[in-house]
Amino acid sequence: MHLTFCATDLLAWARRITLDGRLRRATPKTLRHRLLHIAAHISARRLRLDRHWPWTPALTTALDRAKTQLQPLNVTIAPAIHPGL
Repeated sequence: MHLTFCATDLLAWARRITLDGRLRRATPKTLRHRLLHIAAHISARRLRLDRHWPWTPALTTALDRAKTQLQPLNVTIAPAIHPGL
């Protein structure tokens, strides 16, 4: 049950940051049938999507947004400066 809740939360989070328009408010069932069941294959570490699938542009846009939104955060910590030490 906890895994189901985690999967639902992850799908809602991903939908919120990557999709727009009607797909942003779509149910998990709709997302599964439109985006996750797309005809594709992986070759040479590349995802090849079916060009004739009507939801291919939405999926490629979502993947591009995920790449830009999920850039690693580089944090540098400078040593604290204490006067008088």
